[in-house]
Amino acid sequence: MMSLLIMLCIAITIGSYLFSLTLYKNKKPWLNPLYTASALLIAVIFAFHIQADAYLQASSVFNQLLQLAVVSLAVPLYKQLSYLKKNYKKIIAGVIMGTALGLAAVIAMSHIFHLQEQLLASLIPRSVTLPIALVISTNLGGISSTICWELTASRQRVLQWELLLRCSEQIDPLHGEKKKELWAILQ
Repeated sequence: MMSLLIMLCIAITIGSYLFSLTLYKNKKPWLNPLYTASALLIAVIFAFHIQADAYLQASSVFNQLLQLAVVSLAVPLYKQLSYLKKNYKKIIAGVIMGTALGLAAVIAMSHIFHLQEQLLASLIPRSVTLPIALVISTNLGGISSTICWELTASRQRVLQWELLLRCSEQIDPLHGEKKKELWAILQ
């Protein structure tokens, strides 16, 4: 029975994503596949009365694949090793400052909005990759679906800014060096 549930959950997840990707590729760029697949997946889980814990356990293969994807990021980093060595002080300073400001922002917002500890634990690791964030969030007692949603939403905001800037090239309000500086910051 469990192996049937595992296959069903994997098939539902992949099917939802492929359907969403098809919608996206058919000239509907406002239907982001990650959001559409998530909404479709939630609807299917509710329609078939699949327990959330059972789904998470059955689809754990995707979490393992995400962890492998993070490891594969080491290859491009290794290819840039000389650049990393040359700029290691700037990189370390940027990572430390970004992490500190990210944590401070989450903690400040949690005090302003009186968030529960479980939600705070889910939002703390929002500046790292998804597999690492899931592990940190779970160890802190957070809700894994919250961190998935937050990371997806924050990546979407970056993509929206990039799209806005690319569209603004048609208008081109910035000229020369100012435009190059802005593109350098956003990429």
